[in-house]
Amino acid sequence: MIRGMVSIVIPSYNGEETISEVVESALNQDYTNTEVIVVDDNGDGTEHQIATEKALSKYQDDSKFIYIKHSHNKNGSAARNTGINKSNGEFIAFLDDDYYYPQKISKCVRALENKDDSFGFVYTAYDLYYPGKRTITVAPNEYGDILESFMLGKIRLCSSSVMLKRKVVDEFNGFIMNP
Repeated sequence: MIRGMVSIVIPSYNGEETISEVVESALNQDYTNTEVIVVDDNGDGTEHQIATEKALSKYQDDSKFIYIKHSHNKNGSAARNTGINKSNGEFIAFLDDDYYYPQKISKCVRALENKDDSFGFVYTAYDLYYPGKRTITVAPNEYGDILESFMLGKIRLCSSSVMLKRKVVDEFNGFIMNP
């Protein structure tokens, strides 16, 4: 584990058309102590995997970028777990087929560093874009222990809005895999 580093895990499945923009949003953070790990879950040699690898080839010389491909499609949870297992960061963030604002990571790191050890993760607001319609912002509305509110559907989180301390990820041992 590298202290202060944020590992941004990006699972990819059939996302070759937008993957470069997703990666750019991760690499262009104002917080620079990051690594960006793309886990290609299309399956080695498939049309989508080949297109994804080609789209990402421009990052191959970037020391902050790691590309991993699964031999076959496993699912999003497996891709996230692969990324976590290959990560080096003190903090873990996820980015699906979304985009980060440039200050997203720095704001999350600051928030986690300013909390005591009882805080294991933070979450941010996020915007939902609907083509041809207005944008809806989903903002944090709970602080502290949010498990009950989350389970009751009182708050909305998406994986791209969350950053966790590595110790929390290690405690829950990754994402649950469907049989």
